[in-house]
Amino acid sequence: MGLREEVAEDLKQAMRQRDEIRVSTLRLLSAAIKNLEVERTDLKNPAHGKPVTEEDLRSVVRKQIKMRDEAIEGFRKGGNTVAAEREAQEKEILQEYLPRQLSRDEVVARVRELVAEHGRSFPVIIKLAMSELKDQAEGRTISEVVRELTSEGRTAHAENP
Repeated sequence: MGLREEVAEDLKQAMRQRDEIRVSTLRLLSAAIKNLEVERTDLKNPAHGKPVTEEDLRSVVRKQIKMRDEAIEGFRKGGNTVAAEREAQEKEILQEYLPRQLSRDEVVARVRELVAEHGRSFPVIIKLAMSELKDQAEGRTISEVVRELTSEGRTAHAENP
């Protein structure tokens, strides 16, 4: 079963169970998926006519999660903890549609392997780490780990442009 079908089935199930947060979250995700499909019919879209892949659908889920992260941060800064908590619940629901997320320690271990193989060049390591771990960890975590583990290499690189 593909991601689109899984979301549709889960939405039906949530409606039967009267799970308001899950229903609204999955409806928004469904709408975002439908918007992607409609965008592909637009002649001005660079991806016009290309079929929607599972990777495209996972990308939609990642965008939805990122939107929730930004909303959580905004609500917390504004002191609205109730809204921040709801956004956090929605984020948890959305994360069910992505592969299991690696812990920070697992990301550190994988980035160390990349540094051992390819050196401490930040641009090289960040590109490799992002492409390899994009569905398995948050971009912010990957970026922080790469920055920490390549900091000596970045200093040397900055001195010798």
